[in-house]
Amino acid sequence: QTWYGFSGVREVAGIDRTILLVPLLGHTQGHCGIAVQDGDGWLLHVGDLYFDRRSLQGQAPTLMQLSERLMAHDNAQRLANVARVEQLRRDQGRFIDIFCAHDPLELAQMQAKRQSVTVV
Repeated sequence: QTWYGFSGVREVAGIDRTILLVPLLGHTQGHCGIAVQDGDGWLLHVGDLYFDRRSLQGQAPTLMQLSERLMAHDNAQRLANVARVEQLRRDQGRFIDIFCAHDPLELAQMQAKRQSVTVV
């Protein structure tokens, strides 16, 4: 199944809500983001694809970039998916809220925007 240009997407079966596993390979083998349909839009948690929101524009602090690179299974693949997620944010940002939980500011902004979001 495809979702906004991402292929290999799998829907989680047996629940009342549409939840998708979106392959975002590179950080680890088999790494996925989680997309949750919310009304007319989506919430996309990208997991460990990046650790700092500035990574989406290639502007994270040098030590953060180094950490992301060293922890990646395949950094070239991870960076390709970072670019794809940034493009998705630019193209579909009105319909898809994208975040990672590693960036405290990004997480706080998402929680404030979406009071129903609970991250464990």
